[in-house]
Amino acid sequence: GLGLNLLNGDLSILAITHSGPENPNVKDPWLVGWPDGVIGGVPAACACNPNNAWRMFNNLTATWNVTENLSFTSDISYFRESGWYPVSVFGSTFDALNALPNGFGFNASLFPQHPRGANAYGIAQYATYKIDDSIKLGARVEFWRDAKNFFAAAYPGYFDSVNSEHGFPAPSVIVQPQGQGTSYLAITAGVTFSPKLTGLPYFSGLILRPEFRWEAAVNDAAPFFGPNGPKRTQGLFSMDVIAPFAIR
Repeated sequence: GLGLNLLNGDLSILAITHSGPENPNVKDPWLVGWPDGVIGGVPAACACNPNNAWRMFNNLTATWNVTENLSFTSDISYFRESGWYPVSVFGSTFDALNALPNGFGFNASLFPQHPRGANAYGIAQYATYKIDDSIKLGARVEFWRDAKNFFAAAYPGYFDSVNSEHGFPAPSVIVQPQGQGTSYLAITAGVTFSPKLTGLPYFSGLILRPEFRWEAAVNDAAPFFGPNGPKRTQGLFSMDVIAPFAIR
């Protein structure tokens, strides 16, 4: 990463990247793992060698302290996965080829394929205002585009996330239609209360951070889950409770 401090420390800019192979031992349609499943030992869904298919997370963050009490932070992100979303030498997608086993009992992974990769990008704008030493207001507006529905998923099972990271079958993982994109917009507002506690032997204070978040898909996708099925918007209320303490 690279960081800059400008305007006597009131403006800071940080650019950071995290890059490297992050694909697991991906399973092919027959649940045979790397490196044995298909021609050349290339997992069918990834169409790549997990040891050299790169995933990149790039962020550019700028924080401006306008006054002693008011600050703004902007964060721009760009993600890139070089594997996945394969296309065959005939131009057919993986989903189309994978339909062949159902109708004809043919292993679609026998067709040579190459990955097209996936991208995601977004921007988040933060604003904070300190009323006094015990109350701070905060707001955030975010836009994020998962161009091929690769980076966002839901893991309803206890071990779904871990199984996915290891490349084990996780059929209950919920994703949006592959190869299509979803654009997310989110607005969050919250407040931080940090009253001082006196007369307690170990606790030095208490921090309460309630916030409300509203988010929506601004295209035709319906990525959220409700009692009547998928929906385009959802709201969330949450609160952090932090109790700093010291044992002497």
